Amino acid sequence: TESALKDFATAISEDPANAPKYRLWRAELYYDLDEYTPAIEDVNAVIEAEPHNAEAFYLRASILQQNNDFGKAIEDYTTTLTLEPNHAFARLGRAICRFLKKEYAAAIADCDEFLKLMPGMVKGYEIRGNARKAINDLDGALADFNEAIKLAPDAVMPLNYRASVHYANQNYALAIRDHMEALKRD
Repeated sequence: TESALKDFATAISEDPANAPKYRLWRAELYYDLDEYTPAIEDVNAVIEAEPHNAEAFYLRASILQQNNDFGKAIEDYTTTLTLEPNHAFARLGRAICRFLKKEYAAAIADCDEFLKLMPGMVKGYEIRGNARKAINDLDGALADFNEAIKLAPDAVMPLNYRASVHYANQNYALAIRDHMEALKRD
């Protein structure tokens, strides 16, 4: 890791024309190492040099999300989507941030768009299902969790999410069944 960071520093200084690319790669490495301050510094330098770099805005949004700065993360995910409208993971990241900010309708809308781009991704159904549950659309939530279970039959979380809907519907036998199945899988 130290060697890679040193190599990036050398590449940045010796090849200024490609410095933004090397800075972005180094920022990704810092992000993977949970070193968010130097990651943000590199990403900000990339954005300053290349203000239309969708991946830089996406990475900064991801870092901000990890730091629980959901408002600013939403802004950067939105910029990413302005620059690259079919960036599926920016759409999902924004949906998660909106869900965490209790902006449930917006989270559902982002999940709808994400699932059009990546219909087999369980996380989109989980986030949308939880947002639907939060606005008391229990049928919609149940449908999303059922789809997540169909797509990932060995996963634990969709079962627990579906159990929470059964509890909300006061269908305790089904809730317990789902929790017991989740415990077997865990």
